[in-house]
Amino acid sequence: MRILLTVHQFLPEYSAGTEIVAYSVARELIARGDQVEIVTGFPGPVTLGLEQARFDRYEYQGIPVHRFIHTYEPMGGESNIAVLEHNNPLVGGFFQQILREFKPDLVHAYHLARLSVSPLEECARAGVPVVCTATDFWFICPLSQLLLPGNKLCRGPSWNAANCIRHLAVVQKDNLLRRIFYRMPDWLVGSVVAYIRRGWFPPTQFNPLVKAMSARPELLRRRLKDVKKILVPSKTVRDLLVGAGLDAANVILFPYGIDVEHIPRVGGKGEAPRLRVGFIGTLASHKGPTVLVDAIRRLSPDVPIDLSLYGSGNPANPYVNKLRSDAGAEARIRFLGAFDNRKVGEILAELDVLVVPSLWYENTPMVIYEAQAAGCVVVASDLGGMSEMIRAGEDGLLFPPGDSAALAQVLKNLCEDRPMVARLATNAPRPLSVKDQVTRLQGIYRQILGL
Repeated sequence: MRILLTVHQFLPEYSAGTEIVAYSVARELIARGDQVEIVTGFPGPVTLGLEQARFDRYEYQGIPVHRFIHTYEPMGGESNIAVLEHNNPLVGGFFQQILREFKPDLVHAYHLARLSVSPLEECARAGVPVVCTATDFWFICPLSQLLLPGNKLCRGPSWNAANCIRHLAVVQKDNLLRRIFYRMPDWLVGSVVAYIRRGWFPPTQFNPLVKAMSARPELLRRRLKDVKKILVPSKTVRDLLVGAGLDAANVILFPYGIDVEHIPRVGGKGEAPRLRVGFIGTLASHKGPTVLVDAIRRLSPDVPIDLSLYGSGNPANPYVNKLRSDAGAEARIRFLGAFDNRKVGEILAELDVLVVPSLWYENTPMVIYEAQAAGCVVVASDLGGMSEMIRAGEDGLLFPPGDSAALAQVLKNLCEDRPMVARLATNAPRPLSVKDQVTRLQGIYRQILGL
């Protein structure tokens, strides 16, 4: 088979969960004799000049990669940047050319951010079947996380996408419109949106954003109707997508597979004198590292525990600076930076407990699969796909999202009850391997293609 994959960003510069999933599947498909190429986005500089400069190609470990350099500026005849986020004709033309050259039997979209849904339209025109994997919430949320300002959870667009528009208005630079929208309830924002869409509202610099965001949900629903199957790794994502209007019959649960061969399952968890706790992820507010740092600081100095935080964060971001400042006086907390994902097995071998304190729904984070493969105890927020991956009290523990006091108590209990650490670690489930995942995928591909 000839399979074309899409992803919003890719190796070697980016190696988070979605990128690793797409890469692992591509590598295994190629090993089985399939031909695979990848289309990806890439965050570029402020301006690139000629539109032809937005496209290039490279090869990563034998995988041909077609890359679109993304920036927030008009392109392809479209001046509305908010429209380009989800409907980019320039990317559509680029993708059309790839379809003609590569002639894929099937396209598997792992992510379409930076690319928009224009590739889906081109596939429909060319008669190429599409499978999508919802690795986050981009299909219903332009920011992918379903989080409102202040890390408040969102269930998706309201009437006329009023909550989306209100959110985007609030995070703009301070101006009159920002202050007005901050105080307006969603029903009133929705009414204003209806007037703007009908041209009954005075023109403002905010009108193009309003029109684009209010039209986004229906456009994505139309495009996704042509997709043969939408694969989701958690019930949380399935329920949110179906609630947003997608056909439940086309949305199926499909867990990720991981490269278990490079993650040894190490025994002896909890036997060291001090409990070894870790965090692996981006140092960003929605990932909740502040909750974990605060939990450690709440524990009395005589509690035998150490925290290692692995991950990068923008040093110019005030959040990262405050996180480091808050932890600065605590000798039990270390910031160890990012690492090559190929070393994740080595990192997990040195941990007893992995904490995933995210404040958003997540999906099914790859790091949880990896920790379970390594026999680590996972302590996670009782939220979204994270809670679906853990049998609380049997192979891991859950705590209320954002509750650092509750998390501190969980960690204290683990410090004091090392047999519980050993029991939870022993019960950690073994995740699906990449090989088994691809075997299932190929079955879906063949069914769709009638092979």
